[in-house]
Amino acid sequence: MRLMNSICDDEDYEFADQAEDDLHCWALGPFNPIFDQIEPAFVNQQRYTLQDFLYPETFHYSVYAIDETLHPCLNYEVPRKPLLNGVGLNNFSLCSTWRIFRPTEIESVVSEQNEMFSKSPRKVFADGKLCFLKFLDRDDQRAAIREMTIYKSIEILGLDKKVKLPRMYGVVEDKLNGRIVGLLLSWINCRNKTLACALGPETSSTLRAKWDLQLTTTLNCLNEAGIVWGDVKPANILIDEDEDAWIIDFGGGYTQGWVGKDQMETTEGDKAGLLKIKELLRQTPYEA
Repeated sequence: MRLMNSICDDEDYEFADQAEDDLHCWALGPFNPIFDQIEPAFVNQQRYTLQDFLYPETFHYSVYAIDETLHPCLNYEVPRKPLLNGVGLNNFSLCSTWRIFRPTEIESVVSEQNEMFSKSPRKVFADGKLCFLKFLDRDDQRAAIREMTIYKSIEILGLDKKVKLPRMYGVVEDKLNGRIVGLLLSWINCRNKTLACALGPETSSTLRAKWDLQLTTTLNCLNEAGIVWGDVKPANILIDEDEDAWIIDFGGGYTQGWVGKDQMETTEGDKAGLLKIKELLRQTPYEA
């Protein structure tokens, strides 16, 4: 693959991608009978936990060509290694109301068995409570600590009881490395719908006005408490089944077109981003 990329011109990349797909299919073909026979160790378990996802059963194979036929060969069983390493807390103190969970205590909610293998767990149960599991990027400790700091303020001030904000219930700590793998947040039943995809020409003026008011009220509440949202954009606003607008994602940063880099993580940036969202909401809707 590296050789192919090094010799390809821009015009050749489409053909290179197809060739790479063909190569994968050719190389993986002999593995199909093996895939059909192997069952994950937890397939008959009543519970599928975060531990199963972080430490999956893994095997290492090599492919050999013998008499012009490909033969997969199992070399050894690979020691289990975590897919997600999480972040260290340094000197950050967790909120006293938050619980620390182990991956074995987090039960994943899946609608289909195949989701166990192909998707990161997001909808989970922690001590019987339905939560959203937000994984932490091991390369961005700053964003993780910023987000936890803000959720700590929200918890202490009780802001989630006043406006549409998620609440944080705890963290998941991998005891093998002592790092925080993810945050456990209140589950918002939105079916993955954000303002970016919920808002369309057919959205009524009444609903637009409702979202405008909710977002303005929530952001004012945050800013008055000394909290800066940061990455203001429609994709960071969830629309739940009751058509209520929730502000999410306090990891900071900025998105070009919504908040300028010079206003990143400032109240001025929050106001500028909100103004653009208001302009989007106030575009003339199509009334049937």
